[in-house]
Amino acid sequence: MLDFLGLKCYNIISIYGHFAQRIYLGGISMCKKIFVMLFIFFCMISLLNLNKASAAINVKPVVLSDGGGVCRHTYVNKALPKYIKSYATCTRPAVYYKSCSKCGARGTGTFTSGSALGHQLSTPRMASNLKSAATCTTPAVYYKYCLRCRQNVSVTFTYGKSLGHNYIENKNPKYIKSYATCENPAVYYKSCSRCGQKGTATFTSGEALGHELSMPRWGSNLKSAATCTNPAVYYKYCLRCRQNVDETFTYGKALGHEFGNGNECSRCGLKRVQEPEYTVRYIFGRPTSADLTWMSDDTWTVAERYTVVTAVPGEDGGGYTHGHTGSAITLTEHQAMYEAGLERGRQWAMEANSSEIVCLTLYSQAGEWGLGFIEGVYAANPELMPNLQVNLVSAMVYVPSAGIKSDPGSGRGRAWANRMQVYAAEGANFDVFYTTEGGVNNPDKTTQEAISSLGTGYSDNIRFHNLRVGHSYEDDWNQLENYSEIWNNDNLIQNR
Repeated sequence: MLDFLGLKCYNIISIYGHFAQRIYLGGISMCKKIFVMLFIFFCMISLLNLNKASAAINVKPVVLSDGGGVCRHTYVNKALPKYIKSYATCTRPAVYYKSCSKCGARGTGTFTSGSALGHQLSTPRMASNLKSAATCTTPAVYYKYCLRCRQNVSVTFTYGKSLGHNYIENKNPKYIKSYATCENPAVYYKSCSRCGQKGTATFTSGEALGHELSMPRWGSNLKSAATCTNPAVYYKYCLRCRQNVDETFTYGKALGHEFGNGNECSRCGLKRVQEPEYTVRYIFGRPTSADLTWMSDDTWTVAERYTVVTAVPGEDGGGYTHGHTGSAITLTEHQAMYEAGLERGRQWAMEANSSEIVCLTLYSQAGEWGLGFIEGVYAANPELMPNLQVNLVSAMVYVPSAGIKSDPGSGRGRAWANRMQVYAAEGANFDVFYTTEGGVNNPDKTTQEAISSLGTGYSDNIRFHNLRVGHSYEDDWNQLENYSEIWNNDNLIQNR
């Protein structure tokens, strides 16, 4: 901008001196001379300051060939050391000032030349260049280090291996997989002790809560409706898990068969005529001689006969097939008879099953053996008492606790009544046959005492039958043999 003022100081002074001399010698007033001289002086000072300013901005005055004018710079890019502004680094190229192509003056503008040097990288593993320590899933990460610029760079490298998870059993709620239920304890995921990550492996804690059972009778928990032979069965219901459980309970009663006027149940289709099979063991006891009196200590025989009875369906309601085998025991003394029967009853109760029925038909002192047999069964297996049918013919002769009295009815009838009442309550059946008259020592007085002792409140399982008036052992036995209802035991078989 001030190229036209590019004059040297002595030229300015000589020029302004020349003009001052002319003014001083001119014909003007002194006052005007002083004013003009001051004006010229200040102009000279101003021109000198402008010349210094031009030199400060690298405007190099150039004396033209005719002695006047300045250089009009044309700046170009010359990468010479004298124009360097900053040397190349790892990340930036060298920077130069632009220079005038005419006079070589350095301008203020800059330009770059060449390329950045690039980092001279190394991989030290020091705390100062650690970016992140090793974790469960990643190795340690370090910044690389530049040996030229002596600082970490953004480029990283890994070293070593990841630590791996260390799974432990932590019962923090955030690791719960399933809460405790009625049947199962709470289940948790294992978790890492370092980073807290939830794993896939699980563990249990605590115990199952257990069912809180109730017994509603809803259609949704009905297992099986009541049938002819069974009451309704329901699943118990858990109030906690709100579902049926395997445990069941029954409610109400079986409906019972509905035969109507036919032979088939209208509900279940059961026919009246079934095909059960029973083994009936007939046991008979009588004196070996028909003319013995009840006080005699002569020989008595108890024989067993085994009969398999099969109900055969047919229009007439069925028939019976009989097969027989047998054995006998002969004893002479009252207590021995009782004890032998007691032992046989225990043996049978331990060997028999629910399909075998025993029919005892006992005359006179054979009742001692029969009483022992009944008590043996009762002691060994009371559940088999319903399988006993006892037919007594003047057989209430001896009871161990009552003994034998001079009067046949003295105490023994009451003792028999008490025992029959106990056994009948367990399901045993008694049919007692007696006569209304006889001699002084007539054993049927014991039967009459039993009837009197029982009164009217005895069980339906105890029945008394008056055979006739008068008394004869042989006649009693023969009449009993002809009494087919008891001998063949048809009613007993069909009712079971």
